[in-house]
Amino acid sequence: MLTCFKGWILIPLFVGIVAILFFVLNYNYTVAPFGQSPVSQIVLSSSIKGCAETDQGLATRGLNEDKLKDPVIEVIEGKLSYFRAINHTCCRKVEVQKNIEGSVINIFEVWSGPSCRCVCFSEISAILANIPTGGYTINVFETGTQSDGTQMEAKLIITSEMNI
Repeated sequence: MLTCFKGWILIPLFVGIVAILFFVLNYNYTVAPFGQSPVSQIVLSSSIKGCAETDQGLATRGLNEDKLKDPVIEVIEGKLSYFRAINHTCCRKVEVQKNIEGSVINIFEVWSGPSCRCVCFSEISAILANIPTGGYTINVFETGTQSDGTQMEAKLIITSEMNI
């Protein structure tokens, strides 16, 4: 009778161990190399098309009202995508940067250069890859320097809560 009792205890224990091993071996998780956090592995690639590619403003001068697009943040195939198409003063250059603190991802459009006496059109896009699975607050700011060289106050363009 005593051996029968011991067997009943071992069966649930064995099933529990197998279940834990199955979960651990099949769980899809990202492991960062030694000394790096998963957040430090996030890669930013950006694309600027139009006048804001360079501070010379030689690309696409003129208004493109039919091509304007409000800022959009979306997740596509596990990557975070940002895009907007705007009219702006000529001779201004933009670069895209990122800052990540915990579950907050900040994307910055950093503007620089003088303003010229014309209006240009530019498309600004950024893709963040290798983002660990989870919930995030994504903020996009317009910042940099004014045309006179003074610091711009950071302006929030769009914010969103997303799951990757």
